[in-house]
Amino acid sequence: MADCTSLTLGYIVSIVAGGIIVFPVWWGMWRFADGKGENPLKAPHLLAIIQGAVERGLYTSCIVLGRPDGIAVWLAFKAIMRVKVPAEDPRNVAGTEIFLVGTAISLAFGVLGGMIAMKIWSLK
Repeated sequence: MADCTSLTLGYIVSIVAGGIIVFPVWWGMWRFADGKGENPLKAPHLLAIIQGAVERGLYTSCIVLGRPDGIAVWLAFKAIMRVKVPAEDPRNVAGTEIFLVGTAISLAFGVLGGMIAMKIWSLK
């Protein structure tokens, strides 16, 4: 059973530590992909940070609530929305890999945060 301390630590690891890792990786991949990091398919920085934090919090909440199927629903929603980017757009190729890597790292931190919150895994 989770207590207030483990819940807080789990969400901090998920949202804050995850953001510290995910955002520089995301930004670096865009800079590598287009040379400047100024791609119209890339979300504005603040929006990307907020979306990532919300996603990691959602993943953590799904683990805490014992409903990991919620993660699958969210990932399906994200995939459907990603398909709406025109396939003929040449920027779509780099964007897809960056999308997948960012999602994978966020998912890992979200699940790790949920495991810490539920005392399934400890930082000790």
